[in-house]
Amino acid sequence: MKKWLLVIACMQITALFAEVLWEASAPRDFEGRYAKLNSDGSFTVERLCWLTGKKIFPVDTTKSYRISCEVKSIDKNIAGNVRVGVMPRNAKKTGAAVSGLKPVSGTEAQVVSSVTAADKVIKVDDASKWKKVASRIVYDADPSGQLRDLPNFDFVKARPVSWEKKGDIWEIKLARPAGVELSAGTVIRQHYDGRNAIFSNAKKLSTEWQKMEFVIVPGVSTDGAQNNKFFTGVAYAAPMRRRLLYCLIFEIADADFARQSQHRCSIS
Repeated sequence: MKKWLLVIACMQITALFAEVLWEASAPRDFEGRYAKLNSDGSFTVERLCWLTGKKIFPVDTTKSYRISCEVKSIDKNIAGNVRVGVMPRNAKKTGAAVSGLKPVSGTEAQVVSSVTAADKVIKVDDASKWKKVASRIVYDADPSGQLRDLPNFDFVKARPVSWEKKGDIWEIKLARPAGVELSAGTVIRQHYDGRNAIFSNAKKLSTEWQKMEFVIVPGVSTDGAQNNKFFTGVAYAAPMRRRLLYCLIFEIADADFARQSQHRCSIS
């Protein structure tokens, strides 16, 4: 595995012209999606990586939030990119993604036999209108087809790979275990895929400190198409960094935080 080193000087979140909402000062303030925190303060990952702040903050969509950050690489041979932004959360403080706003109308289907979190097949009454281009499934959907459950962020944790009719029922095969339990009678629906973060354009890392800045403007994007606004259904957010390389080790060293405390990464 190739070793990549990334130093983050500091990260904080504030509402623009207001109080500090969150501030990171050590590796323990982050957690990695697809990343393992090592005892030396590094993150080991083997695919695209997200580093997310462990604390979340409430979102006020009438305010602006500024993400500003200074980052550098310790490895002069690194050629990767970094993004900064936030991971949206819904009112339940669980994940919110643009997919929750992008239903495939007419694909409502009723589960005919209970599903466990370990199951890779969902049996439903009708999947004849399902589409190959849609890769997400939500549950507790509005059975009337009027989409009154939107935004719906209750996702089955696996994507559908195929569906076929077997006798009087349809079997939907999943790429991996469902990750949720569904009782018979639950209504599910296909949704189109969509981003699950609000983030900046990518910046290439160098061995010099570079400032990154990204502003989330007031207002609400009803369809999630605008990447500089929170979208419908978002109530909370968590800071995140996205690394666009594979087979990496991230290092966020306490010594570098202390030595470079004038370099700040913030959401304000």
